[in-house]
Amino acid sequence: MWALLPLKDFVQAKQRLAGCLTVSERRGLFHAMVEDVLTVLAAHPGFERIVVVSDDPAAQLLAEHFGICLLYTSPSPRDQRGS
Repeated sequence: MWALLPLKDFVQAKQRLAGCLTVSERRGLFHAMVEDVLTVLAAHPGFERIVVVSDDPAAQLLAEHFGICLLYTSPSPRDQRGS
C-alpha cells in the first residue's frame, strides 16, 4: 500500500491562524505538523512507498530527509496570480 500526502505551499498554510501567529510561526507550525505525519507514515510497516505531492521547495527537503518520493507539481496559474 502507498501513502500519498498532498502538501500546500508552506507559506500559505494555516491562514486561519493569521490573527494570532506570524507568517513565520504558521510556516513553522505547518512544517512541524508535516514532520509528525511523515514520521508516523515512515514508521508504519504497511506502507511500501510514501509520496509527497507539492509545489513547495521545502517539500523536497522533507522528502530527502525522510527518504521518500516527491512528486513536484507546478503552481497553477491561479496560484501564480496570488488569488
